[in-house]
Amino acid sequence: GHQQASVQWVATSVEQHLRENPQCKPKEILEEIHRVHGITLSYKQAWRGKERIMATLRGSFEEDFRLLPQYCEQIRRTNPGSIASVYVNLVDNSFQRLFISFQASIYGFLNACRPLIGLDRTVLKSKYLGTMLFATSFDGDGALFPLAFGVVDEENDDNWMWFLAELHNLLETNTENMPRLTILSDRQKSIADAVDANFPTAFHGFCLRHLSESFRKEFNNTVLVNLLWEAANALTLVEFENRINDIEEISQEAGYWIQRVPPRLWATAHFEGTRFGHLTANIAESLNSWILEASALPLIQMMECVRRQLMTWFNERREASMEWTSVLVPSAERRVSEAIERARTY
Repeated sequence: GHQQASVQWVATSVEQHLRENPQCKPKEILEEIHRVHGITLSYKQAWRGKERIMATLRGSFEEDFRLLPQYCEQIRRTNPGSIASVYVNLVDNSFQRLFISFQASIYGFLNACRPLIGLDRTVLKSKYLGTMLFATSFDGDGALFPLAFGVVDEENDDNWMWFLAELHNLLETNTENMPRLTILSDRQKSIADAVDANFPTAFHGFCLRHLSESFRKEFNNTVLVNLLWEAANALTLVEFENRINDIEEISQEAGYWIQRVPPRLWATAHFEGTRFGHLTANIAESLNSWILEASALPLIQMMECVRRQLMTWFNERREASMEWTSVLVPSAERRVSEAIERARTY
């Protein structure tokens, strides 16, 4: 409650600390001010002080939103073949959606990736929140290969329908004979409806990680969860039925629960398409390790972090692949060698 402890004074007091550690939380600022000056601030004062300094260091969130059309135009002009579009609410001209796919991602997916796309999302930590939607493929060596990013005001049916429509337009524009895709996602109805509407010929499978987490919450039994994974991995119908019977012997209720989810959506033996060995699509978890920090930034700066990360990944993989001498990519070569060793005992 000190009269001279204004927001500007707070900002000035912690400016150097925030330059060195932008992730510093308002609570830590409170503790620092109290330790150094013996003054007790309100949380709101600390938060506003941090916001003022961060706006100076990285620009304001509002300015970033205003510059989005120019940013998209700049991407299209300097990186030909990239898709970058921003959409606004026609009522009040406020931000609604952003879709970006860089040319390197598009070219790489069409020419060198498996016809497999995983869908996921993560909640943004920035001032105006929002959600980032991902469409990610897998390269020949099995590594994540991000294809497209969408930023929306909130996750809902309309926004997933829009994102999948943009993704379909992107692929249709770039190839006359779009491969028959396999799409992996969680069981969310809005995603399933959007996939059906925009990719009616694609094989749609559920991510087993999401399914097994729901199963675990329902029954809290490690043995049952392990049997579920074994059923999903089973390569024959007989083996699949045996694992389902094992589940039912332990819990009739668990057996009923899993039988309500059509096996063609999650079990390898019943899946009509090809999952290329991918039962999960835990993209957000894999990307969150580096996108978590970026998700608190203004929108343009966040997308620049994404772009720089993709450049780093693609360059590292390019340099590594130039040293490969095997016929197949290293992961495939290793799996074939392991299979040959196992086969010697048959």
